Amino acid sequence: MTGIDRPLQAGDRVMQYRRDFFRHYNSQILLNEEVVHYRCMSMQDLSKAATRIGATTTISIEEAENREATWVEEAIFYSLGNRWVVQWLDRWVINPLLQLVAGYKTNKAFRRLQAIMASSHSPVSS
Repeated sequence: MTGIDRPLQAGDRVMQYRRDFFRHYNSQILLNEEVVHYRCMSMQDLSKAATRIGATTTISIEEAENREATWVEEAIFYSLGNRWVVQWLDRWVINPLLQLVAGYKTNKAFRRLQAIMASSHSPVSS
C-alpha cells in the first residue's frame, strides 16, 4: 500500500478511513486502476461486498468558472446482476432511494464545510 506522498499511479493501493451510508468502515482498500493527472481517477473497491457487485468509482476534477473553486464529481458504478427482475428493482427502487440518501448526506457535508470555511475566513477583531 502507498501513502499519498507522491502523485497516485495506476496499480497503487490506497487505504482510506470512511463511514458509509449504512455501515461504518474502519478502513477501505481501493485499487487505483487509472489516473489522468489533473482530470480524473478510477478506483476499484477491493472489499468482498464491492467485488461481488463489481463496484468501481470514477472521481473527476475540473476547474469551475469561479477560478477560486474546483468541481469534484464522484460516480459509482455497480451491477447487481443481469436478471431483468434485479435490474428493474435497481432502476426503480434501489437507485432512487440511494439518490435521496446520497443527496441528504452530501448536502449535510457541504453545509458543515461551508460553516468551517466561513469561520476560518472571518475577520479577526482586536
